[in-house]
Amino acid sequence: MAEIRQLSVRPLTANRIAQAYPLAQLSLRNCSPEAWDAYARRHLDRDAPSGVLAVEDDKGTIFGLSVYQIAERADEGRCFQAKTVIVTDPFACGRIDVATLLIEAEERDAAERDCARVEVFLPRERGPRETNWWTVLLSERGYSGAGTHFFKRLGDRQAA
Repeated sequence: MAEIRQLSVRPLTANRIAQAYPLAQLSLRNCSPEAWDAYARRHLDRDAPSGVLAVEDDKGTIFGLSVYQIAERADEGRCFQAKTVIVTDPFACGRIDVATLLIEAEERDAAERDCARVEVFLPRERGPRETNWWTVLLSERGYSGAGTHFFKRLGDRQAA
């Protein structure tokens, strides 16, 4: 019989950034360990308009990450933007459960920060099947898709 793990969501701490790197690589494929460390550290201060949430089990294994920022929108005011949302493969602990916990934590954090809106940016390098279960999960929670996210890589510039 499979072991049932208790999952919780906590802010990622500086001493666990390196432990989260293999998971971060699932979405940030061209990110070096040093770039991930610098990127995560910029988001860790609770008073900063950003953060990193981690879904982990009672043994400290990380199964999900959300790197977010708080932005101001002219039409709706404060907005919680989950820019990097990563959930483990394969179905460790039940991927949908990990994603649901992460989304619920984002919504709570957004409410605590007086945000009027939550935006979730889906991983761009996943296939249609990956995007489909995210779309279903978010739709069931009342999210709607609006627009398309376009990007252009400018030369060989690397993250600082």
